[in-house]
Amino acid sequence: MQVKGSTRCVWLTFLQLTLFAASASCFQCFHTDLPARQYLYHNGHMRNVTVLSSSRVESRLLVSVFSIFANELLGYDVSLVIQPGHVTVLDTDRQFKQLSSCRNPFCDEYNYNQMEEKAPDAMLTLDMWLPPSYHVDTWGLLDGGQLGPAVRFGWFMPNRTAVQLDHWRVFTQMEHTTQFRPSSEQIDYIKQFLQGAERKYYCSDLNCVEGMFKPSECRKTRHKCGYLLASYTSSSTSLVMKQILEQKLVMEIAFVGPHLSQVVEYLENSGASYLLLHYAPSTLTLQHSLVPILFPQCRDPLLKRDASDINCLYTPNRLAKVVWNPVQNEAP
Repeated sequence: MQVKGSTRCVWLTFLQLTLFAASASCFQCFHTDLPARQYLYHNGHMRNVTVLSSSRVESRLLVSVFSIFANELLGYDVSLVIQPGHVTVLDTDRQFKQLSSCRNPFCDEYNYNQMEEKAPDAMLTLDMWLPPSYHVDTWGLLDGGQLGPAVRFGWFMPNRTAVQLDHWRVFTQMEHTTQFRPSSEQIDYIKQFLQGAERKYYCSDLNCVEGMFKPSECRKTRHKCGYLLASYTSSSTSLVMKQILEQKLVMEIAFVGPHLSQVVEYLENSGASYLLLHYAPSTLTLQHSLVPILFPQCRDPLLKRDASDINCLYTPNRLAKVVWNPVQNEAP
């Protein structure tokens, strides 16, 4: 409990400091003129600074503060590249391709076409999830160090439910998982959020039935499997589906898209037990005092080189500041 409390304090302090920085920066603009405009020149072309951000609340707050600081104190015009909500923070290759002039981790094209190199979609990101010992230089990128506390992906439950039910093996037994199955009324509430625009389900996986991931055991009418709440499908959730199938966990996954916080709030107000597929620390896990489910340790937690080890999905990641290499020489 002490570690959890410490992490919460660090995260809340970070949010307070960023809000304070934003206020201080805005205050500055009312008393002095904005500094002279600064530009980054690459291959003779003038560029604005572009920052990559996820759609997560924490990430949007961070880049907003940085944009104010860069604009009002340093003189740079900043453009934000916001990833859509369904893009997972753990899909590092996709983010590398947006930040790098390279198309692969060995920069083959970059090495042979340096003079024709174009600026990438974004020049830096402030909170990329990376394994503790991961190196980004093979992509032609710079690692600017760690931003704040470690973050992790995982299954979370309310603290009030955690007594003797915080280990993954309990989800192989239906007498335990039924405690995480919503009531009929709650299920009807959840089902209204399984579809997005044009009535398309957020989950289109082969094992999804009407927007719900359902293992074969859970499709039997006499079986009442537990519910795991998630936002969008991604490479991470695909691994979770694989884990459920391989380890025969009697769990279903409800994908509710951008309505996850609304569904959690509803279940929390009803006092129900529920499971959430999310990351921590986050506004949701802190607001509702959610605790993680325990899974076996990753065999290679520092680099996570074994893609077949699903448990590596739940190990801590550092929040890294990653920068496109030419910025260090071409920004005034």
